Formats: sequence, structure tokens, C-alpha cells
Amino acid sequence: MRYSPISDDFRQIWKTFPLRIPGGSECDSCAEQTILVAKSTSGPFVSRNCPQCEKSGPLPESVFMNGRKVYCPCPNCGGQMEPEKPGNAYVYQCIACDIYIELADIVPWDHDLKMKKVDREAGA
Repeated sequence: MRYSPISDDFRQIWKTFPLRIPGGSECDSCAEQTILVAKSTSGPFVSRNCPQCEKSGPLPESVFMNGRKVYCPCPNCGGQMEPEKPGNAYVYQCIACDIYIELADIVPWDHDLKMKKVDREAGA
């Protein structure tokens, strides 16, 4: 299976778009629904972060594989890509085209979440 990189222009648009994917849990500090974010300094690592208090936690493989059904179309054929975790990265793969994209490529950066919170607190 080969990696299908997302263009930098598309990644920039996607990561700043207001869509947020629920992380499958509530924050144990403030009970806010967590969302999935990419850790900007650690490769393709994705975590569950609280948008309210910014507490971060791991995304368990079982939650991604069984609970995060997101329609992710293949960039080649348009068919449904399936979740997979080869090694340490969460990916969506298309068996027919033999490609995958990393989940970290399509969720917001963790630092973007913090900037949005600062904007909300400032009344922007």
C-alpha cells in the first residue's frame, strides 16, 4: 500500500475548515466532547483534545477502528476508504487502488484549536 499525499494547498484548506470529528469521549476534566487533532510536532500522531480546557489524551485504536465511521472517499476512485492502523499512524486506505491517506493530514492541528479558543475568548 502506498501513501497518497494530500497537496499542501488542500491540507491548508482542510485543516482550517470548521469541521471537527468527535473523539469518542468526554473530557474527564470539564465533560466537553473531545475532538480529533493532529499533533503538529510529532509526525502523523493524532490525539483527542478538549476544545474547552485543552486537555489532551490518546486516541485508542479501538475507538478509531470501531467507532469513528467517517466517509473518506478515495482520491483516485471515489470509493469509501476504510480505517486502518499500520504501525503508529491512523490511516484511511483504499484496497482497490492500493493507497492510503493519514488521518493526521485531514484533522486540524492542535495549535489551531488553541488559536480558535483565544479568538473566542477575545470575542472575535
